[in-house]
Amino acid sequence: MKRKVFILLLFLTAGSLYSQTLLKGLVTDETGKPLQGVLIIAESGNSGIITTESDETGKYTLELPGKGKYKLEFTLIGYDRTVKEISTEENILILYPETVKMKITETVSDTLYKQTEKYDNKDKEVRQDSLKNINDKIVNDSLNIKNETYETDVIDVVSELPEMTTEGEKKVFNIENLQSTTGGTALDVLRKIPMIDVDINDNVTLRGTKNVLILIDNKQMKFASLRQIPAETIKKVEIITNPSAKYEAEGVTGIINIVMKKAKPDVSGYNGNIFAGLRSNNGYYGFAGLNAKLNKWAFFGNGGGGLFKLDTKNNIRTDYFSPVSYFTGNSEGKGENKYGFFSAGIEYEIGKNINLGFDSYANLTKFENSGLTKNFNYDGGHNILSSSDFDLNSDGNYDNYFLSTYFNSVFDGLGKELNLDITYVKGNDRYDSEQDYRYYDIPGVTNPRLSNQLSVTNEKNYNLKIQGDYTHPFSGETRFEAGYKGIFRENDNDFRFDTLNFSSQRYITDLNLTNRFKLFENINAVYGTFSQKIRDFGFKMGLRLEHTLTKGYLVTNNSDFRKDYLNLFPTLSLTQKIGLQNEFQLSYSRRIMRPNIYRLNPFVNRSNTRFIYFGNPELNPEFTDSYEFGYSFFSNPVTVNTSFFYRRSYDVISNYSYQIDTITTATTYRNASGAKSYGIDLIISSRFVEWWNINANFSFYNTKFEGSVVSDYAQEEGSGWRGNIRSTFKIGSIFDVEVYYNYSGRRINANGFNEPMQNLDIGIKRSFFNNKLTLTLRAEDIFKTRKWEGETSGVGFRNYISGEWDSRLINLSISYRFGNTDKYYSKSKKTKANENEIEDVKEGR
Repeated sequence: MKRKVFILLLFLTAGSLYSQTLLKGLVTDETGKPLQGVLIIAESGNSGIITTESDETGKYTLELPGKGKYKLEFTLIGYDRTVKEISTEENILILYPETVKMKITETVSDTLYKQTEKYDNKDKEVRQDSLKNINDKIVNDSLNIKNETYETDVIDVVSELPEMTTEGEKKVFNIENLQSTTGGTALDVLRKIPMIDVDINDNVTLRGTKNVLILIDNKQMKFASLRQIPAETIKKVEIITNPSAKYEAEGVTGIINIVMKKAKPDVSGYNGNIFAGLRSNNGYYGFAGLNAKLNKWAFFGNGGGGLFKLDTKNNIRTDYFSPVSYFTGNSEGKGENKYGFFSAGIEYEIGKNINLGFDSYANLTKFENSGLTKNFNYDGGHNILSSSDFDLNSDGNYDNYFLSTYFNSVFDGLGKELNLDITYVKGNDRYDSEQDYRYYDIPGVTNPRLSNQLSVTNEKNYNLKIQGDYTHPFSGETRFEAGYKGIFRENDNDFRFDTLNFSSQRYITDLNLTNRFKLFENINAVYGTFSQKIRDFGFKMGLRLEHTLTKGYLVTNNSDFRKDYLNLFPTLSLTQKIGLQNEFQLSYSRRIMRPNIYRLNPFVNRSNTRFIYFGNPELNPEFTDSYEFGYSFFSNPVTVNTSFFYRRSYDVISNYSYQIDTITTATTYRNASGAKSYGIDLIISSRFVEWWNINANFSFYNTKFEGSVVSDYAQEEGSGWRGNIRSTFKIGSIFDVEVYYNYSGRRINANGFNEPMQNLDIGIKRSFFNNKLTLTLRAEDIFKTRKWEGETSGVGFRNYISGEWDSRLINLSISYRFGNTDKYYSKSKKTKANENEIEDVKEGR
């Protein structure tokens, strides 16, 4: 569906007060929503080519060499190319006001906009005092200022791919126009992002490893599962592989930050959106949000819910080496997940650039699962020795509650800023399971030996976070940041195991299988960073100090343990631009991964007599030194981003399995001596014709795990790769179509590998009523090829595992936006710093 886009260039000119022509502008779509990442090229026969990009607010700045004629070209994947010619008769300063009502024939009044921001392709910044001096000269010299309004042609929008942009240390993927995830969840979104993969158990991996920290809006995730986040509520995904010292050091491969859409009107009024959808497996979902602002008060709230269903099939075969024997297991299961969530908040502007806000969230989830499993034991000649089958029925709930209060203050236009945030999260989880076993110990015997078991798990989580950040710019090119963050966690895991006495028909608690474990963890951290830009070169260095205190208490046998350690985490990033199209980045960071409650709990779980599990309270944290080199090439119509990385990890936390006897396998955790990983990510975005976009991604990783000299854990070395291509095109002015194909090659883990997997998705979208109403049809895994297979090895055995689920789905969704949608925009806490600076310019302050 066509969507009109207007690009308004506003000029106010004054005499020769500046040695060059400073051109500023704003890029939006027809609703007034700013467009980020638009490539602006200014070309002149005398001065060559000058380029820049619009920022997240749609603003851009170009420093032209002087008077002359220029051709301006605006390009963005998914939008028609727009060309405009301008002519400057003298060296002038051209500025625009902050807010512009986007109409075709609008004229802007004579106001100046004063703000520190980038002003040329070299990423220099206009200093506040320089602009003030220019303002003073304009006033004192009583110069006449001309008003000029430029209007571009109507632009047709093609549904675009989530083009990658770089914002400092972040790789940012805009997914708002991604059809192939509409009606899906955050997991479907992450599957489409380069460098990220999601397995059958919803485990998210970044560059081949699960040791990654996932945040929602730079905060701890509020949801019980990423399946509960509708794809339509996500604005973009940020990947930070080498975070600066400002970020937590947790997460070996870095941070995935899911940025949610935020809707607040910039004037008094309201806006909102509603969407709903159906899935072919009888699932459904819905969401509604409303935002309002009245003078200095802003209110926002949203809520939704749905039903998610999942059918699975799993197979396992275990080969034992001494003596030779075999075990097979086949299971089929059904799952149903009902969830609902509600969020509400309020924000008040205490004074100019001083804001106080409150945010609350509640998530309630109930689930039910059922399945049938059949197991067989064979001797070395593949003769059946015994068999068993059991029914599994489970249900439970995940309830999370979130409360946050924040305070933001900006001291001056240069950008001195203080941010305070206190967040409290409480989780109440319950999991009930009933297993009905039938054992056939002698082949051919039809009367089974019966066993019925019940297990109940109650888990309570408490998490308090206190954070303060201060930013002090010394100039437009030099900046210092410092802050504190305290994380105080408490986990209480209570597990009870009951066995049915068939004679009395009563359940009796098995004290040998029942346990309660508490874990307390306090992390206090301080950091400092310093950054500077020198022409085309920039650097940012930082240091973070984290103190961790971990205490575990096994209530069952009245035993405890304590871990106390202090660590330094240095970070460094360097950037260098060469010409207008080339940029190089080099970065380093030190990361940590702390063992969680399940890995530390020493209790031996024997509920499955064949496979027993227990944690290791002696585990140490895992540390990683991460190095990365990146190169970016920008041109029309192709943009290329390449990054090479190398990681050296120490005390790697990994699963460790060994055979106790001929039929029993024990699994625990240990610190291996280390691991080495390296790889490459290649991302290409192109648009060779107006109606067709292509994005392609290729990733290759190699990992080597080093075995410990005190165990017989074998070394494993291998590589994995993943490639995908995403193409969007228009069918006339009727539909936007997206086709996505993904292939994941063999992936290596600490004790085995996963076989390749592939899938093909298609999405079709049609919009109505000035894009306020949108219908989307999405088909996922059309050929049902997203199947999971893998192999794991331990001491004396090897496992072969395969599985599949109802991955082939059809989704139909509808969404509608209402209210002051022409003034709809996304406004986070930290975008308020300069919202009143137009008045400052008027008053000469």
